[in-house]
Amino acid sequence: MPTPKQISKVLQPYLDTGKLPGYTAVISQNGHSLTVSGGFSDLELKSSTSEKTIYRIASLTKPLGAVLALQAVNDGIFTLQTPVIEYLPELKNQRVLKDISTTYNYRLTSNGRLWHDALTVPREREITVRNLLQMTSGIGYKSDTTTAAAYTTAGIKSDCQDTLTEQRFLELISDLPLSFQPGDAWAYNWSIDVLGVLLKRATGKTLPALIESQIKTLLGLGTLRYTIDKPEFTSNLYREDNGRIQLMDTRNGRYLREPTYLPLRTGLLTTATDYTKILDDLTHPESKLLPHGYRDLVSDSLMPHPLASYPRRGETFAYCVSVAQEDSIFPLGTFGWSGSTGVKAYAHPDSRTTAVLFTNLDDGNTSMPRPWFQDFFRLAFNS
Repeated sequence: MPTPKQISKVLQPYLDTGKLPGYTAVISQNGHSLTVSGGFSDLELKSSTSEKTIYRIASLTKPLGAVLALQAVNDGIFTLQTPVIEYLPELKNQRVLKDISTTYNYRLTSNGRLWHDALTVPREREITVRNLLQMTSGIGYKSDTTTAAAYTTAGIKSDCQDTLTEQRFLELISDLPLSFQPGDAWAYNWSIDVLGVLLKRATGKTLPALIESQIKTLLGLGTLRYTIDKPEFTSNLYREDNGRIQLMDTRNGRYLREPTYLPLRTGLLTTATDYTKILDDLTHPESKLLPHGYRDLVSDSLMPHPLASYPRRGETFAYCVSVAQEDSIFPLGTFGWSGSTGVKAYAHPDSRTTAVLFTNLDDGNTSMPRPWFQDFFRLAFNS
């Protein structure tokens, strides 16, 4: 396992050159972990990061949603084959685009529903819980399509949890056409918010209650929640604009108030050390979260499904996590995911190595991997 000095050596240059505001890095191997922090959680006040720094984890929320769903399967509440409409009858009349690249007209009507004249066909099969977990439900879109623009017009976009109610979200999803037949392709993001509503209805519990009892309390975590309750430990979020670091959201910003609906695709806050404990548990032979630990997450992957259309080379996609299919920066079999707020977390089950790097620089304006992530994970998994 690398030393703290080695971790600092690969990350400190990015602080020194002003490219990265701050970070918390954790590497764990066979139950032994080390944490290294650098830079500032608040550039303006010069507050240093630490192992207690709380970060916005964005899409790293998704794997935790998968854990909750698989726990419900294990408890007999539903199965992976359960049709979604058993809990979400609002979606029973959804039809499928005849051609995903088709152009069509759409608009919001006076009663707030989304009208469109797309050429559609009936669903050939029902959307299942498995489809939601794998993001193969047909809900969602490919970029640069009419459907992508229709989602935006409907208000289903990155901040919709602050503007839509849960019921309004479901109504608009039901108005939009499916991009493809369930199970035939892959589209990111919106299946997981639908899964969140399904979990709430099927279990009779709110997402915060499920997260509290089924993950946080079970593992003895310090922080895992949707709103900021400890501003003094919470990092600001920054973004890069023309080579300059600018404040994007403060510790006293949007996360102080609860969203109008609670998403499962994004939204949680936690520390790098707490997220490490989650991945460590999943790779432990006696996982507290799932009967078979990480195997429950990764055993049912998309590949070699010929129509899966998963965009990342050298990886497959399982239940809200990617899985390395070849040795690269990540060894074969490594699973994990990332969040657009500058956070990544991966684990290699064979060596029981977990590596988590949380930063406070948003990734939303770049499609290129930030070099500090590559340097860190190369060190963590190949030392």
